[in-house]
Amino acid sequence: MKDSTGFTLFELVIVLAIIAAMVTVIAPYASRSNESLELDNRTREIVETLKYAINLAEIDNQRIRFYLDTNRKSFYLETADEDGHFPLISTSVGRERYLSSSCHLMDIEGFEMEGQCCYLEFDPMQSWPSGHFVIFGNEFQKKIEIQSKTISITDEGAM
Repeated sequence: MKDSTGFTLFELVIVLAIIAAMVTVIAPYASRSNESLELDNRTREIVETLKYAINLAEIDNQRIRFYLDTNRKSFYLETADEDGHFPLISTSVGRERYLSSSCHLMDIEGFEMEGQCCYLEFDPMQSWPSGHFVIFGNEFQKKIEIQSKTISITDEGAM
C-alpha cells in the first residue's frame, strides 16, 4: 500500500459540488442585497438634499425648491433669485442627481406640478410644505415623508 499525501479525484469532486451548491443558494441573496444597498444610497442622497434645502431656506432666508423629475428620474434644488426665477443650485448637494435604472418614483403627493417635474417649495415666509413619495426598486420600497421641517423614512419592505 502506498503512502498518499494528496486528495483523491473523488474528494475533489465532492468539494467542488458543495461549493457549487453554496454559490447557487447564495447568489440570489447577493443580488437582492445589492439592490437594497442601491435603494438605501439613493434614499440617503434624497434625504440629504431635502435637509440641505430646509437648512438653506431657514438660515439664508431663501425660497428653495426641491424638484423631482419623473421622466429623467432625477432630483435637484433651485433657489429664487431677485427676479423670482429659480436657477439650479450648483453646490454638490443641490446639483442634479439621477436615480439608478433600477430605482423608480411613485405615489408623489403634496408636490406642485410644473411640466414633467414636481416640487416642494421651502419658503421661510410661508408655512413649511408637507408631502411624500415612494422610491422603489424591483424588490424593495421606501416612503419618504416631509412634514414641515421633519423628514422621515419608512421602510415598506419587499414588494
